Amino acid sequence: MSDLKVSDLQAAADYSLHYRTWHNETPEHAQMMANGYKAILKGRIPEKAEGAAIDIGCGMGFMLLALQQLGYKDVVGIDVDPQQVAAARRAGLNAQVVEDSLAYLESRPGKFSLVTMFDVFEHIPVSCHIPMARAIYNALRPGGAFVLQVPNANSPVAARYRYIDHTHHCSFTEHSLSYVLRNASFSDIVIDGYSPALRPSLRIWRSDVRKHFTLSLKRWVVFKLWRWLYEVEIGPVDDLSRISFSPNVLCRAVRS
Repeated sequence: MSDLKVSDLQAAADYSLHYRTWHNETPEHAQMMANGYKAILKGRIPEKAEGAAIDIGCGMGFMLLALQQLGYKDVVGIDVDPQQVAAARRAGLNAQVVEDSLAYLESRPGKFSLVTMFDVFEHIPVSCHIPMARAIYNALRPGGAFVLQVPNANSPVAARYRYIDHTHHCSFTEHSLSYVLRNASFSDIVIDGYSPALRPSLRIWRSDVRKHFTLSLKRWVVFKLWRWLYEVEIGPVDDLSRISFSPNVLCRAVRS
């Protein structure tokens, strides 16, 4: 055991054991995930799918399926986990095992018009965030877009999303994520989240409203209390309109 390196121990881990807690290889699940990704990408990527696209940390390939269905012809996914790449390939998707994503990107300057990276950046050691973002910037064509999703440190469930995965290194605020991307030379950076919890409809005589009323009410109350706490603590020194409280934060950054 003493002869093993830390990298050897990490390589021996099967990340799919964690991932399969929530995901499976059925076509129905893959399509459900792809539909969700397509909804997220709407308005964040060009309407006309042109050029090559890459999904970094592609997992079982759900984003690859979404990009194909959005019209991208040249799509590739890379991941360090052989088990998940094998699952993506079984679904007929173009996925590759790549242990050094940084070197992979650096060897392809200006190749991609779109880079996606969902629920992956938090797995990278903090000291590597800016070098990775710079490699992504250089791998994009001028005008190309980088779209990513990371855990939101502003969320009421931030600790849950930060520590639910043993391989997470951090979560992000709008400030820390912007810092990384600006240091990588990105411009036109838009950071937001999912729609906030809205006040539930009081039309409880309708069956569709009654079905979700209790959960919607709880979510709305939690959101209001959390926002009130932020107003008390940081309202005088920060712009609350820029802060999303959803569990994940979304970002689109463009290469100038």
